[in-house]
Amino acid sequence: MKGFKDWLSRPLRLLRNKRLSGLELLPPELLLQITDYLAIVDTICLGLCSRTLHHFTTGLCDLSPVQRNKSLALSALNRLVRDLPRMFCCHYCARLHSITDVLPPATDQIIFTKCPDLGAPYRYRGDGPLPSLMWSFKVHSLPSGYRFQHCHLAAVLQNHSCGGRWGINSESLAYTEVVDYPEDPARTTLLSVEGRVYVPAGARSTPPSLVLQIQQWVLFHDDDVVFADRDNDVPLSVFHRLYICGGQKLGTAAVMGAIRSVVQQRGFSSLDEQPSSAAEYMRCPLCEVEFQISLEDCGKDGKAVIITKWLDLGAGMDLEDPKWKKKADFDLSGPRGGLHPTMASSGEVRRLFCESSDRESDPTPRNKSYLVGKQYRRTMYKSSWDFLYYTPHPIARHGRRT
Repeated sequence: MKGFKDWLSRPLRLLRNKRLSGLELLPPELLLQITDYLAIVDTICLGLCSRTLHHFTTGLCDLSPVQRNKSLALSALNRLVRDLPRMFCCHYCARLHSITDVLPPATDQIIFTKCPDLGAPYRYRGDGPLPSLMWSFKVHSLPSGYRFQHCHLAAVLQNHSCGGRWGINSESLAYTEVVDYPEDPARTTLLSVEGRVYVPAGARSTPPSLVLQIQQWVLFHDDDVVFADRDNDVPLSVFHRLYICGGQKLGTAAVMGAIRSVVQQRGFSSLDEQPSSAAEYMRCPLCEVEFQISLEDCGKDGKAVIITKWLDLGAGMDLEDPKWKKKADFDLSGPRGGLHPTMASSGEVRRLFCESSDRESDPTPRNKSYLVGKQYRRTMYKSSWDFLYYTPHPIARHGRRT
């Protein structure tokens, strides 16, 4: 009751110092009736319009459910972040973080923070490891230098919606790494990642989404007999540890059938030709990753199997968004290949990626130039591991924005 009496006298005191809005001058009993029809998230936003209304809402309205209910808190924060272009809503700790706190996925700098999404790689929460896109990037048995978390998705899209002036953007997601592990001299692997924000044309109610294009090369050198020319067959054992996503391996029956079909019908392309590709795009029914298999003859450097993937990660507004959740389920046991056969795809996700920019969308020529003649040893940076080479992301090369 004391809060109510204090609030009654507050407008009269403030009236001498500033001009109050018509809403602030309404009788308190009428404001109470108005808030009875408002959702609690709307009441919170109303209280942030002015100090007078804030005093009213905090003094007379019960806001304790927000402190107990994480989904309510996230709803309120998502409303507030629309007017805070330098911030994004973290769905793990239900707080607002600065976009500049999010480092690119390929950074080797560890941030020590209570937020598990911004902190050290694979930091455990109470209910297990953070969801990750790890299996979508895994092209060799060693840890990759690329770690994409939900904070990257949320920060990039928030930055894009506010003009792209702060922190990471879609260009910051670009990365290429090559591994020529001495313990496995028979093959060299390459991973490249690009990200683009797709904005639906003429659909104001549909939010933008982030689309990733991932290309993985497995280059088998001439001294490793992989493809038997006498019967155009591809031994299954070579591919059983090569990953496509959380639901598929390269060695599953449907994918191997596509590879055999390409070899039998078109063989390997030469150095001057376009890669021989499977006639259709494929899709994992479990996580909806879209992909295509290509084969390439790299001359004296060997023969390569190329997997190009396209991931639509959605708008980054909710951890429960199926576009994110289906792809980011963390399972240390690895892909469950074979349990969910691949399906034919229309190439829709690839189309979204290509239409998001006027730049060249096919990374194959660039990636091949790194591998032919081992050019990556001369054109890429060498990591602390002597067998891993990489291209730095734009922020690492030019310095972080402030």
